[in-house]
Amino acid sequence: MGAVLVTGCRLTENGSDCHYNYANQYTAKRFKLWQRKWERRRVAPERFQLQWISASEGKEFAAKMREMHEAVEEYLFARAEVEPDE
Repeated sequence: MGAVLVTGCRLTENGSDCHYNYANQYTAKRFKLWQRKWERRRVAPERFQLQWISASEGKEFAAKMREMHEAVEEYLFARAEVEPDE
């Protein structure tokens, strides 16, 4: 049980801050498709996220990783309360 964080160079209305512009646009479209798929399977949206982060944003990346870790911990804690002991 875990989570998925899809990342890429920062993507803005005017493009991206790196040379993977088309890959970022493709990723954004594909992410929306996968997001709908996981929602139908009742996967909590906080367990499947997309974040645009530039290479110079180490603190932001670390904060996002902490957020994802907390989402997994909350999911596991809630699941442990629901499942009976074996």
